[in-house]
Formats: sequence, C-alpha cells, structure tokens
Amino acid sequence: MKMAMSIAGVLSGLMAGSANAALFSRSPNMVYDSVKKLIAKTALLLATTLVLPMSAHAVEWTWSWTGDDTGSGTLTTDDLLAGSYLITAMTGTWNGENITSLLPVGTEVEPGVPIDNLLFLGSQLKFYGLGFSTVVSTVAANVNLFSYPPDAAFNSFYGSPYTYGVFTAIQVPEPGTYALMLAGLGLAGAAAKRRKAR
Repeated sequence: MKMAMSIAGVLSGLMAGSANAALFSRSPNMVYDSVKKLIAKTALLLATTLVLPMSAHAVEWTWSWTGDDTGSGTLTTDDLLAGSYLITAMTGTWNGENITSLLPVGTEVEPGVPIDNLLFLGSQLKFYGLGFSTVVSTVAANVNLFSYPPDAAFNSFYGSPYTYGVFTAIQVPEPGTYALMLAGLGLAGAAAKRRKAR
C-alpha cells in the first residue's frame, strides 16, 4: 500500500504544476518527446516495484560477543515493531562450538527470568535478552545473552554462570537496496551521457 501511494505521488509530481503547463506550450515534436520520457519513467518505476520486494519480512544481522566468552554469527528478525525486532533465527558459534538452536520465547535459562528474544533499536539487548543452545564438552548447554547493564551472559552449564562482554549486531543491507542503488546510478549516468551528447 505504501509503495502504491509513493508511486502515485511520484507520478503526480512528474505531471503537475508548471512542468505540465510548459509541456503543452512547446511544439508538437517536443510534446511527443516529453510524453515518451514520462512514459519511460513511469514504466521504469512500475518495473522496479514489481521486481523488488514491496516490504521486507525478515531482517538479517551479523552479531558478535567479545569478552570472557566469544561468539559470532547471524540473526534473523521480523520487521521493526514498537521499537524492537523479534529474533526468529540464530546461527553461529559460541566459544568455538556451533549454536544448535534459538530457544523459544519464555524459556528460563536462568530460573525466574524468561527470555524475550528481542533486539531493540540501537542493536541492544535488554534485561531478558536472547537465548540459544550450544554444546560444551559434548554436553548440551543453554546460554542467555542480556544487558542489565553491562552486557552479560548466563551459561546454564558452568558452576559460576555469569560472564561479561560486549554484544554487537549490525544490520545486513537487503539485496533490493543494492539493486535500487545500481538502478539510480545507471539512470544518473544515462542522464549525464545524454546531456553531454546535446
């Protein structure tokens, strides 16, 4: 819906006001050329909206943890909603061991503290944090990364469970972003070449 509204706004902007009046005060050949350009721009805009996704349903991130423990990998989240992203998938390693799964929301890695698997604006975890499963010396272990502050990890396997570190998450640009950027550069280059030819 937003995409359709933005298309309508662009088209009305292309056709409105003084540009419209100037268009019809020209000779018939100039009017014909201007209409062809308008149709070409409209076709390009419509083709772009059909080829590129209208809205992202998943956002990809790279994450890392540095400190007493180390970890890194990727996160998949839903779109931003009410200031936070719900983490729906997680991959990577924790202290050199593969992460086997993301724990469901509500799991209590630390007794009495259910995880929420939320990533907040600014790539921050909050008190309940995220939880995942891994293997420590061939024994399954659950880990809860959270920020109280400071950033801390609760490991269900260790005798002294709290360790400290720094959590970072960086959003990975979507392929559609690159496609739009390349299309824009191509159009700018074509326009510059056409102006130079005149």
